[in-house]
Amino acid sequence: MPIQPILQGDIPELRQISQPVTQFDNQLAELVADLMDTLEAHRGLGLSAPQIGRLQNVFVADTGDGVQVFVNPTLHEPCGSAKAYESCLSFPDHALCIERPTRVMVRAQDIHGTPFEVEATGLLARVVCHEYDHLQGVLFIDYLSEEELFEQLLTNAYVVDDDETATPPQPPTDTDAVAGAIAEESRQERQMVVDMLAEVSWKLVLTIDMLREDATGWTDGVNWRMLNKASQALEATVDLLSERLSTDGRLQE
Repeated sequence: MPIQPILQGDIPELRQISQPVTQFDNQLAELVADLMDTLEAHRGLGLSAPQIGRLQNVFVADTGDGVQVFVNPTLHEPCGSAKAYESCLSFPDHALCIERPTRVMVRAQDIHGTPFEVEATGLLARVVCHEYDHLQGVLFIDYLSEEELFEQLLTNAYVVDDDETATPPQPPTDTDAVAGAIAEESRQERQMVVDMLAEVSWKLVLTIDMLREDATGWTDGVNWRMLNKASQALEATVDLLSERLSTDGRLQE
């Protein structure tokens, strides 16, 4: 099936509540095929029907174990909580730190209408919650206050991307203000480092999962122990530096 254009930004079309699927027919099969092809083309983790202009309760997810299809999903028994960076194919230039459950039960139907239940944990839980929000007309920017969103977008704007360089504003001239501006710039630089490490961390986890799925012999000889240790070390480093940034921020208030 053809790759579909993905709706972009905070627009009315992405603020609509999707409708339940009642007909499990060829039209549904075509919709799912479009979602899968579009997701693969953009190398995403999840994609919902509203994002390609179809207000139906359907989304697909692929966190490394193959594409999973969720029709008429509902979420139950969320537990745990973790902050991590996530992106959205409708906001391709932004990665935001969002708090999500670490575990959630998903009840849904497959493409034939057969009910099923799955326990989503870790990355899959995050993706499922993100895509389910799309079906409710909720965007990941809604989880941040205007101040938090601005701060995260400002921090991300300092990242050099290809030939584009973002330049922070010039500090004021009085001594106290200069010292404060320098401290704030240092904090933002440190936050940028943590953000980049966090992105590398979850991408490494996903990559390891994808490598483990390969059954062709291409990954023979891979040192899984070292890869897992690297992943754990990255995650621990992100947690440590995030906590220190949080502590420094409280001390400065």
